[in-house]
Amino acid sequence: MFAAPLLLVLASAAPVPPMAPVPPSQIEVSGKGKVATPPEIATIAYTVRGEGATSDDAVRTVEADRKAIAQAVSQITQAEFNDGELSIQPVRGLDCKEEFASVVLSKDACAVAGFVASMSVTAHIASVKDAATVVGLIGRLKGFQPSVESFGIKDEPSARSAALAAAVKDARASAEVLALANGARIGRLISMTTVPRMESDNRSYLTIRQEPPPPPAVLAPVKVNITPAPIETEATVTATYELLP
Repeated sequence: MFAAPLLLVLASAAPVPPMAPVPPSQIEVSGKGKVATPPEIATIAYTVRGEGATSDDAVRTVEADRKAIAQAVSQITQAEFNDGELSIQPVRGLDCKEEFASVVLSKDACAVAGFVASMSVTAHIASVKDAATVVGLIGRLKGFQPSVESFGIKDEPSARSAALAAAVKDARASAEVLALANGARIGRLISMTTVPRMESDNRSYLTIRQEPPPPPAVLAPVKVNITPAPIETEATVTATYELLP
């Protein structure tokens, strides 16, 4: 008597959805890699300054000194020169009373006495050990405030690749140690990302600009051999591994 209603209730019940698969346990680690490469390029910055009664005279002095410095440096090492902005400023006497942001006529006490022209120059030289020697030579040849700005390498992409490989190896080693400490082992690699690095000098290759034939040898510069620290290239990755029992 009661079997039929029971069957009807069972037939009208909603089907039970299948259970969603349980995602595998995971472990996320970071790895760091670093490679040291001896520097292969030295970057030297300086300013060439010229004075004259006219702006043309000041610019001619800048051009003459700029060429003299380039030719002298090229006798010591291969170099690439990058010229910056050229500026020309009028010079007035000490009795001229100029106020900030004011415009004065160029007459009487404020008459223009001459002009000063200046150009910033950057030199990339191939002989790192001679960088300090070149700085002294540039100073002797009227280069204003010469200084070694930085050191670099020719093939930055290769150094970057080596640092990434070391970072990946370090991440896996860390994952294995942590998994073992928890009585487990690592499985397949699920994901990996790199941490963006800060922008740096992207120069990869040193190109040499041909200069005119050098003049007769100048007085030998003061020799200063330097040994800068290796260039360190770093990389960081974040890796996620499957954690197996």
